Amino acid sequence: MKTLIRKTKKIRKKHWRDGLMQSTRYVSVLGIMVMLVMSTTCYGQAHAQKHRAEIIGADGNPVILPEGRSLVQETGRSVEPVDSNALVALYYAAHGENWNNNSGWLTDMVEFWHGIDRITNVGTDENPEWRVQRLRFDDQLLTVPGELPPELADMDELDRIRLRHSMLIGGIPPEYKDLNVRRLEIPGHFFSGEAPWEAFAEMPRLERLYIYNNYHVGEIPPIVKDITNLTE
Repeated sequence: MKTLIRKTKKIRKKHWRDGLMQSTRYVSVLGIMVMLVMSTTCYGQAHAQKHRAEIIGADGNPVILPEGRSLVQETGRSVEPVDSNALVALYYAAHGENWNNNSGWLTDMVEFWHGIDRITNVGTDENPEWRVQRLRFDDQLLTVPGELPPELADMDELDRIRLRHSMLIGGIPPEYKDLNVRRLEIPGHFFSGEAPWEAFAEMPRLERLYIYNNYHVGEIPPIVKDITNLTE
């Protein structure tokens, strides 16, 4: 009888331990599921917000526009055609329909196009002239090879071009000698041939030049030393 009681206690104790472990596993799984749901919700909320470029006024200070309101609606003027036309050329030359993120492009006002990082009023408050000042794409053009269009050289108010680690092929257009950028960052593509060093040397404000991890051939010529503002 005593032996039977001891066996019964052992069985009950084992069942209690098994039940506790199973309950713990259920709680752990439930916790993971809750965290996944919360993470997905937060991710969706973060990406549900519409992209808008930073807007800088004629006085050099940020301009805060009401949610969803465009420059046209608030100031009566949009981005100048010289910039929007050059950006459309970029979209088609780089196969924008296949970009990882092409939200807003060709369907919304320019300030809502993904990758347009800053727009500045180079005119006055009374007569605004909105120009694109910065482009920023990282790991963007990955699905179909594309090229850089020469039309970007028409965007004479560009201060920075950042197109990193994407699937751009061909070469860097020699027309880019007319760019007024301080920073030109185009590493990690499939550019081939000789880099247009003469064009880089003619950029009057160039301070930083990143073209590493491409397929350029030849050596860096002495003319690069003539780029007086170059620091990197």
